[in-house]
Amino acid sequence: MRLMLKYFCSAIMVLLTVFLICGCLNDNGVQPKVEPESGSVTVLFIGNSLTFYNDLPGMLEKPVAANGKKVYVGKALAGGASLEDHCNSESTISKIYAYDWDYVVLQGSSYHIAFASQHYLILPYIERLDSMIHDNCQTTETIFFMDWAMKDGVYWNSQTYSHDNFQQRIAAGAET
Repeated sequence: MRLMLKYFCSAIMVLLTVFLICGCLNDNGVQPKVEPESGSVTVLFIGNSLTFYNDLPGMLEKPVAANGKKVYVGKALAGGASLEDHCNSESTISKIYAYDWDYVVLQGSSYHIAFASQHYLILPYIERLDSMIHDNCQTTETIFFMDWAMKDGVYWNSQTYSHDNFQQRIAAGAET
């Protein structure tokens, strides 16, 4: 699990760091409603305990700061929260509308994305959140953060899935 965590966290950090180093994130032509700090890239994380427990926002801030860039990270994170919960959360909605975010990272349940029969529990809420995000600022980039499989695999719906099999299902589901 640690290896998969590092892989996915590294992928997001590398992507954002490359953009920051290139200067591609700093100048989107939109004046933020409230500027956290002049020249900062603004990133809002919306998700559950996989994001807050592993401090993915902090993992983003460190390499960005090490490259001399400024980043303002907002968090709408709650243990066990689904993206449906976030769609109905006044706190999350107010955070979406608080700034003209450069990036919003959405993280939902791996079960909902891994099994096509569960897509109805996540896809409409990704769309609703994305709609709110772009209602607030059309230039915001919405990023869907793909979860990772549990180290020992999972038992779900009377079937056991190995770590590798479940990770493949998550990856395939994320492509839909």
